[in-house]
Amino acid sequence: MDKELYYLYGIINKPVSGELGGFGINNGNVFAYCYKEISVIFQKNLSLNTGKNIPLERGIEHLYVLQKCMKHFGCIFPFPAEMFMMKETIPSLVEQ
Repeated sequence: MDKELYYLYGIINKPVSGELGGFGINNGNVFAYCYKEISVIFQKNLSLNTGKNIPLERGIEHLYVLQKCMKHFGCIFPFPAEMFMMKETIPSLVEQ
């Protein structure tokens, strides 16, 4: 059984959860998962890039999401482009 991977954008220091909108990579929906006062911004259903290099368009879209979140939420701690995490491990990431 395949594990569900989430593409991570960053962490914000505000309690936000649920769907944020369709402004992610390939116009995908961006979500937030909250634990106490910290939230992880992520995208579901994005294919894992198997190449060694990040496609330029995907890197630009990653930055666009970070900029949009910064404008809306203030400060964001960004994750590097192409960072994926299993759905089950996101709560422990936020707790830490």
